[in-house]
Order: sequence, then C-alpha cells, then structure tokens
Amino acid sequence: MVKNDIICFSETWFNGSHYDNNFQLPGYILIRKDRGVTSRGGGLAVYIKQNVKFEKVDLVLCGGTEVLCIEIVAANSRFCLVLVYNPPCIASADVSCKFEKLLDANNLRKPTVTRSG
Repeated sequence: MVKNDIICFSETWFNGSHYDNNFQLPGYILIRKDRGVTSRGGGLAVYIKQNVKFEKVDLVLCGGTEVLCIEIVAANSRFCLVLVYNPPCIASADVSCKFEKLLDANNLRKPTVTRSG
C-alpha cells in the first residue's frame, strides 16, 4: 500500500501513445510532462493523492531541459514542486544556469528547498 502524498518520476518515456488509465494508482491523480512521440526517453510524472489541493503551473522553458511544476496548497501555505530532467545531450554545466533562468523567468524566486543526490 502506497502511503506517500506525492510521488515523482523522471525518465518515464511516456508519450502520446501512452494512456493515463494504463498507469493510474488508486487514490492518486497523474500529472505528466511527456517528451514527445518522436523522441526516446525523458518525460516527467507526478502522482498526487486526490485529497491534496494542487494546480499545474505552466512555465516559460529554457533550452531542452524538461520541467514540470505543481503548486501545492497545504496547511494554509503554498509551495511549488519543480521537477527537472536534463537530457544527457545538454552539458551538466548548463543546468544550474538554466535553472536560475527558469526561476527568474517564472517569478519563482521564493524560499526554496532543494535536495541533491
């Protein structure tokens, strides 16, 4: 039994030929960011429990980096969950610069929590 409120995946390889109903988890809503039909790999997905209030946020994107942003409302506060997938064809050194530009372009310069590793 899954007990997490939010579950995140990268490298889903989902595209338009994959239907949500084939990947549903009971009690969760699936939000996807597919790479596209012509590309292999990539893709992001988030499962959010049905009782969690959220809104998908459309972002101004930068380069080939894939981004999925969800604004969560919890305990009278709001925060953004930002999933980022950087394809191997994009140099790792460019990622932090692109992420900074992404935050600035979308007015996401708020207190943030990051985790590496």
